[in-house]
Amino acid sequence: TLPDTIKKLLRTEEDLENALIPSDGDGAILETTLQGNEGVLMEQDSEPTGTNVCCVCQEESSGAHTCCICGQIIHAICADNTLETEEGFGSKVTCPRCAQKECMSANKEKAIDGLQAQADTMKKLSNQKFPAVEVGNTVTVPIPSVDRAKGDARNLLCVVTEKTEDGFYKTYNMSDLPLKIVNMTQGELYP
Repeated sequence: TLPDTIKKLLRTEEDLENALIPSDGDGAILETTLQGNEGVLMEQDSEPTGTNVCCVCQEESSGAHTCCICGQIIHAICADNTLETEEGFGSKVTCPRCAQKECMSANKEKAIDGLQAQADTMKKLSNQKFPAVEVGNTVTVPIPSVDRAKGDARNLLCVVTEKTEDGFYKTYNMSDLPLKIVNMTQGELYP
């Protein structure tokens, strides 16, 4: 394996091959590779590192435009124009990263609203299909197959004792079983 300092200096496959070739004892091949790559690194480091660098293209900028959300400097041409922005010198625009975050949060809010509307519609249809039960009525409550033996009844006759706030009913039966909370989609009104 190569040391991290050498890995950082490798740019091409030839550099890698030269670094892997065993040297003739004094490391002359490796040293020339390192010196050649250091020159490349110095050229890359000589790029402008001022504070006026566009956050998208990493090129020098006049600093006239900044992102209205994150406040980073950005070119007007690099800005995202899907959100409402001002025009003119010194205006605040939106960078693509912030625009994408805003779009994602708006889509999440729409999805939550859609799920809530879907749940309301399903609840409304369920309430229309199953009539409300009054306290004191007798209902049949199905027993899940895992809770009963082969010869046991599939349903229990229960009396509605209370209606909860969220639309469920507390039921009681005569056979020493505790109160059970059921939804009327599970049970039926006993005639």
